Amino acid sequence: MSESEVLDRRSKAPDNTATVFASSKEVANQVCYLVATRNVHGRQSNYQEIDGFLSPVACVLETAQDPITFESKVVEDLIANPILPSQGLIDTQHFASVLFFVRCIKIGDISDTTGTIRGQFWVYAPNAEYANAVATEYGDAMGLFDPDTEAIQVQLHRLEKTCVFWNVTIRVCDLQFNPHPSP
Repeated sequence: MSESEVLDRRSKAPDNTATVFASSKEVANQVCYLVATRNVHGRQSNYQEIDGFLSPVACVLETAQDPITFESKVVEDLIANPILPSQGLIDTQHFASVLFFVRCIKIGDISDTTGTIRGQFWVYAPNAEYANAVATEYGDAMGLFDPDTEAIQVQLHRLEKTCVFWNVTIRVCDLQFNPHPSP
């Protein structure tokens, strides 16, 4: 699917859709199955499609729930002993991105170490620099803080585990990623 098709489908109301961060579509398929069937006592899952973006899309994941995470040992076991047959899914993403848990903290001055949390959310971006920009843009747009008049410290906590978010709203940022910036 193209990026616009994925975003169009995601703009509709949540419908038990999983958003997965994994090393490949095959791993995503395996963990989706685990998550979808864990509460249905062995009945088959009814998910049908796995979408992916060709290139990094800077975005915020709006959710009040933490993701379901998988330790590397579980993922390695799923690769070695898959619970589903291979779907032959082709991985199409050209550049990997990073998932960050973001805390935006209002501080009084640079020496302030105990500020007030003004926002917490998940950001998917090509790197920490873009994640910081996305967090600032999103926090301003949502009215969490005014970066023009308030001192805000953006804390980025990288999540490197395979994980699944359930029924999140994805807010794509207008920042465009250039994998080959000009010197």
